Amino acid sequence: MCLKHVVDHLGYGVKTGLPYVWRNERGDAVESVRKKWEGMKLMEKSVPFFESLKLPESAVTVEDCVVEVAKAVKEQLGSGDPAFTQAADATMVKWVQLWSEVNSSG
Repeated sequence: MCLKHVVDHLGYGVKTGLPYVWRNERGDAVESVRKKWEGMKLMEKSVPFFESLKLPESAVTVEDCVVEVAKAVKEQLGSGDPAFTQAADATMVKWVQLWSEVNSSG
C-alpha cells in the first residue's frame, strides 16, 4: 500500500493484480484467523490511513514520498500501536537512508 500510494502520487502507472492473498491450504479457518488477528487489526487501521493520506506537492521523488509517508505514519498511527512507529523508523526511513548511500557511492 505504501509504495502504491507513492507511485500514484508521482503519476506513474502501476496496476495491481488479484489476489493479494490466496488461501489454498486445508485447515481450520477460525484458527487461522486467530493466528493472524494482530495483522488484521493493523490492516484495519492501515487501509483508511492510506485512503485519506495526501502527500505534499513538494514530495517529488520516491525518497521524498517515503519520508513523508513515514512521518505521517508516526504522527497518525504511531501512538495507537508501536508496530507503526517501528515500520516508519526501522523500515521506511532506513530504506531511504540505505538507498541514498548506495546511490551516492557510485
